[in-house]
Amino acid sequence: MAPEYETTFTRTLPFTTHKIPQELVENEEEFYKALCDKFGAWTWVCERKEGKYVVETNKDAPTDLKKDLQETGVLKGDEHLVQAAS
Repeated sequence: MAPEYETTFTRTLPFTTHKIPQELVENEEEFYKALCDKFGAWTWVCERKEGKYVVETNKDAPTDLKKDLQETGVLKGDEHLVQAAS
């Protein structure tokens, strides 16, 4: 089964959680750099947990995190990425 990129939005807390499987990240250093370059001002937390990078962004963050990481070449296999989980 292909790894899944998950995005969860919450109505009670003002942040969005993105769960990115480690195997989709080509280079950890480039991943963090790309994340900081575009989303640093909105990122609350970024940690590796249970085989995934868990990124929490506040409600004002641009909604195109997955797209931006794909375009910068940080995430591999975009055909394996699935719709956002709710």
